[in-house]
Amino acid sequence: MRQKILHTAGNLFLSLGVKSVTMDDIAAEMGISKKTIYEYYNTKEELVQATTNFFFDNIADEIDQICHRDDDMSPIETLFQINNIVKEHQKGDIAAEHQLKKSFPKVYEELQRKKIELMTRGILINMEKGVALGYYRNDLNPDLIARFYYSGMALICDSDIFPTDTYKPDQLTKDFTIYHLRAITTEKGGLALEKYLTENEL
Repeated sequence: MRQKILHTAGNLFLSLGVKSVTMDDIAAEMGISKKTIYEYYNTKEELVQATTNFFFDNIADEIDQICHRDDDMSPIETLFQINNIVKEHQKGDIAAEHQLKKSFPKVYEELQRKKIELMTRGILINMEKGVALGYYRNDLNPDLIARFYYSGMALICDSDIFPTDTYKPDQLTKDFTIYHLRAITTEKGGLALEKYLTENEL
C-alpha cells in the first residue's frame, strides 16, 4: 500500500502540481479513504518528502547500476546513458521542482543536495574508469572535473541564460556533453567519441 500511495501521489504532484494536490485528491484517485493515507503519513509534507525520496531513489539506482556495469561499454557511452536516464526522469520535473521550492523549501533543499551528491559521484566514477582505460587524460583532477560537469549541466537548465525558444534542451545537453568530452579525452577517447557520435547520429 505504501508504494501505491507514493506512485499515485507522485504522478498527481507531477501532473497537477504539489501545491494544488490534496490528501483527498490522492485518496479519491486510489479509491481509498484519506484515513488510510494518514496511517502511513502524518502530514502532506511528510508524504511529499517520501514521494520525492522514492522517485529520486529509483533514478539513483539506475545511474548506479550503469556506473558499475562490468562490460565492454566505454565510459563515453556510459556518460551519454546517464544523461538519457536523467532526461527521461526530468520530463515535467522542472515545473514540479519550482513548486516544491516555493511550497516545501526544506524538501527542495534536501533534494538538491542529494542530486549534487548523486551526479558528482556518478561522473567521478566515470572519470576514474575513463582514466584507467585510457579514454580520459590522466593529468586532470577527477573530482574537480566531476563538479565542473555537474555545474555546467545545472547551468544549461537555466532558461534565462539559454532561452528554450532558441536552445532546445535535448540538443543543448548533447552539445555540452560533447564539449565536455572533447576537453578531457585522450586520442583513444577522441576516436571513440567520434565513432559513438557517428553510429548514434548525434
